[in-house]
Amino acid sequence: MNILSIHTSHDGAISIARDNELIVHCEISRFSKFKRLPIPSYNLFKAIASLNLVFDVVLLSYTSDNMLAVWRDFLFEKNSPIKFIQKYIKPNAEIRLSNKHHDFHAASANSFCKDTKYLVWDGNGCAIKVDQKFTGVEQTSFYDKNLTNIKKFLYSRNPVVYRNETEDVSSLNLGIGEGYTYLTRELGLFAYDHFAEGKAMAFSSYGKINKEYLKLILTEQNSFNKNFISEYPDYNGELNTHTIKNFNTEKSNDDAKDFAFTFQKVCEYLARDYFKKLNINDSVTLTGGVAQNILINTELSKTFDFDIHVDPICNDQGISLGHLNYYLKNKLERPVHCYLGFKPEYNLNTFDKRFTVRDTDAKEIASKLFEDPVAIFQGRSEQGQRALGNRSLLMNATNIRCLEKINTIKKREWYRPFACTILSEYFEDYFVRDSSRSAEYMMNVFTAKDSKKEHLENVLCPQGTSRVQELKKDKNTNYYNLIKTFFDLYKIPFVLNTSLNTPGLPIVETLDDLKEMMLETNLKYAYLPEKQKIIIKNED
Repeated sequence: MNILSIHTSHDGAISIARDNELIVHCEISRFSKFKRLPIPSYNLFKAIASLNLVFDVVLLSYTSDNMLAVWRDFLFEKNSPIKFIQKYIKPNAEIRLSNKHHDFHAASANSFCKDTKYLVWDGNGCAIKVDQKFTGVEQTSFYDKNLTNIKKFLYSRNPVVYRNETEDVSSLNLGIGEGYTYLTRELGLFAYDHFAEGKAMAFSSYGKINKEYLKLILTEQNSFNKNFISEYPDYNGELNTHTIKNFNTEKSNDDAKDFAFTFQKVCEYLARDYFKKLNINDSVTLTGGVAQNILINTELSKTFDFDIHVDPICNDQGISLGHLNYYLKNKLERPVHCYLGFKPEYNLNTFDKRFTVRDTDAKEIASKLFEDPVAIFQGRSEQGQRALGNRSLLMNATNIRCLEKINTIKKREWYRPFACTILSEYFEDYFVRDSSRSAEYMMNVFTAKDSKKEHLENVLCPQGTSRVQELKKDKNTNYYNLIKTFFDLYKIPFVLNTSLNTPGLPIVETLDDLKEMMLETNLKYAYLPEKQKIIIKNED
């Protein structure tokens, strides 16, 4: 049985299975080039068709900002402008539509982490109605090991009086996800990036606790001060209104830094409080948008003495994967990594006379990245929020001009730190391993050892922590061999690693995307380890 699962809302993705085996999982925007938007594209349909599978089942999931109707027209209407895709769907195919948002988040986490409980928290899950009356919005949900939803926290500004054993409906239940969206608005980030929570979290690292702001944000009932946060109109209202004047992300704005830091600490406190409310005392997996907050993940792992895992595809990109696993009754074979995109086509003729393409080896590439940024492009693209060595931009993190050279390409805001990849056998020489939390997917931060902080300066945030990828050879052999060669040459076991994209665009998916990025930026070198080729952009 062949199954096509599509999430048709923000962070939309497709997941494809043959029987219980996951064949492909890929974010839709990697092909449409509209970051985070689920817009169908000809190139994506071509990629699906290239698998030569005829689908018995089509699963469509959605939330309120969906493009469900557009996807249905492309897939099923006789006048579809991309009609060729329809021959890959059986005429009598089973079609299922669903918005069981939190159930699908939990099922996505289950596909990576078995035999745990699951905590789902995001901005807004499903709206809950009783007798056709609005009750609240599901923002936090807790699932047992069998993926049974055993507790829901629903937020409503004017809650209907309704209780049962599994639902807690209250105006005090304003979730961390929606609260953090408030912070992005307060800092002026929301108006140009509706998913800027990661930027707000990075900015928070530069502040300190302010007791007056703490009183303003947190109530005595251990919840957000909803009267303060709810000063904003609905999403369709004016987006640039500030509750507190003069907040922005300028380097000189110490008050805004302190507010953001205090807000982040409140979120960490509330996260710990959720664990206590739910009596979580054994292995659990975090998923949903809030699980992208690596500072919360880390705080929880350091606070509690049991395993806390993080779904590596925890944002809404994981919904199509979760829907697929949910349909298969949690029997989808567990992915062994996040390199789940389509296999790339290596048409080196893509690179015209403006480029030189020739043979190379890891030693030459290691010498190049000692002084300059180098892209690495190989295999199936990593999915989720982090670049993990298949579509990464790399450089020697100890180079005095490292950040300057990387930022001529990435153009990141001053307050956003860069991450690093380090060989697993040297991890504990440079970082403190103070809990069982994983460094495989960059979903936590780790503190650098005092003796190594100067060496790691370009990949640390102000607290001396880094979002680290601990790399083992069996997880990504080509990437490991490159960094090992770099170590053999220079005795440095780590590199700066950031995603291979430019601002506002998704991560590079194809060689055409790589070519375009090289032409539009100062990126001069790209490495194709599977072909042992180097691509060099010629000087004008």
